Amino acid sequence: MAEKEVSPLLFFIAWAMFSAMLYLYAHYIKLATKESRHIVILASILTGGVMAYIILYK
Repeated sequence: MAEKEVSPLLFFIAWAMFSAMLYLYAHYIKLATKESRHIVILASILTGGVMAYIILYK
């Protein structure tokens, strides 16, 4: 199977979109409290990157 050609800009846009979506969902379900906000932001950034990679490159 040939590797897909994906623009790096598209990858970063997808990464930002998924990260924001995950953070807003965590905030909505009251997971992002004042004490755990930094952990939730880091987890949403990392998970958003993985999601963008899987969707765009696999």
